[in-house]
Amino acid sequence: LTNSVRYLTEDKLTQEAVRQDLSLVPVFVEETLRYYPPVQAIGRTAAEDLDIKGVRIAKGSTVINWVASANRDELKFDDPDSFRLDRKSNPHMSFGFGIPFCRC
Repeated sequence: LTNSVRYLTEDKLTQEAVRQDLSLVPVFVEETLRYYPPVQAIGRTAAEDLDIKGVRIAKGSTVINWVASANRDELKFDDPDSFRLDRKSNPHMSFGFGIPFCRC
């Protein structure tokens, strides 16, 4: 919530667009979560031994997902460093992924 208010105070054009068209609110919320994630990283514990692109991860190891970096991945997002209300697909990782993920 705080980051949403922050962005609206920083970008008057976005603020006006959302005020004029309330159907943009869900898009605005998702884009805020992508652009300003509530946490920078999420830790997970490997449930089993695995190999990811030649890197061995032992069962019980902690793996860090850098959310802020993943949410700006140019392979997943067009123009990732821009805040866009016209973003059609927004698979941000702000609440994690897989099991378990935040069920907020």
